[in-house]
Amino acid sequence: MLNCIRIGGTVATYSSNLNPEPMLPFRTMMFMDLTVRLVIVYDVPEFAKVKAVADTQDVLRDHKLTHRVAHYLPAGNWVQAHELIERGDVRGCVVVEL
Repeated sequence: MLNCIRIGGTVATYSSNLNPEPMLPFRTMMFMDLTVRLVIVYDVPEFAKVKAVADTQDVLRDHKLTHRVAHYLPAGNWVQAHELIERGDVRGCVVVEL
């Protein structure tokens, strides 16, 4: 997991439904001088959410970020979409087409 983050980088997380008490490679993270940031999305100011969406759209439009989609589901398959995500083994996004 840590081979994709630079020394002094930041790991941000907002959820761990599958594992409420995740184990971390503490010693390795310490020597990498990493910051762990626990984000409560409901507490993020609205202007920051709007900016985050705009920034994400910019990098996607400019092909600077590859958006990996694991599953496309037809409209109405909300339960299946949530179950796929909650399983914890999906590598990418689950998109429900409208």
